[in-house]
Amino acid sequence: MVMGLQSPTIPRERERERERERERERERESEWEGREREKEREREREKESGHCKKTVNEVTPEGKNVKLVIKPKGGTKYVQPLDVYGFRAWKNFVRRFSDIVLILNHNINLHARNNIIKLQFLVHNQFSSPRFQNFIKYSWYKSGYIDEKPNAFQNPVEYCYSVENEPRCHICGDVAIIKCAWCKKSLCLKHFFDEYHYCRNYIE
Repeated sequence: MVMGLQSPTIPRERERERERERERERERESEWEGREREKEREREREKESGHCKKTVNEVTPEGKNVKLVIKPKGGTKYVQPLDVYGFRAWKNFVRRFSDIVLILNHNINLHARNNIIKLQFLVHNQFSSPRFQNFIKYSWYKSGYIDEKPNAFQNPVEYCYSVENEPRCHICGDVAIIKCAWCKKSLCLKHFFDEYHYCRNYIE
C-alpha cells in the first residue's frame, strides 16, 4: 500500500491560522480591558464630583434634559459661582460679625461647635433674602453662565453692616450691630445672635 504524503504547507497554514486566532483573541481582551478601564475612570470621576449619572437621571423631572458635566481638577475657582464671587462676601460677613463680638467683649465662644453652626445658619438666612437676588445672579454672570449683567446691587456685607443703619436695636434700644436683610430691623447682638433672629418677614 502506498501512503499519501501530507503537503508540508498544510501544518504551516494551520499554525498561521492558530496564530491569527490568538491575535484576534488578544485584540478582544485588549478592547474589553479598555472598556473596563474607561468604566473605572467614569466611576472615579463620579465619586470626585459627588454626582452619580444614574442618580441624576432618576431624579430628573419628566420633559427636562440635564447634561452632567464634570469639571476638571483645579477648575472650581473658575467655574463654581460661589467660589468665583459668593464665598468672599460670606467670609467677610462672618469676619465682620466676629470682629464685633471681640470689640464688644461679648461672652460668645465662636469656636464652639453649636455657635459655629448657629452663625452659619444665620448668615445663610441673611444671604437668602430676596434683596440679594442680583448679588446671586452676578456670581453666575461672572462665572460665564448667563450673558445679562444684573443691575447694580449692595452685597450682604454692605447692606447689613452699613454705617448708615439705625444705631439702636429695634427691640431693646441697645447698640445695634446689624440690619436684617429681611425685615430691615436693626438688632443688637443679643436679639440677632443669642435669641436667633431667623427671619422670613420680607419688607422691600
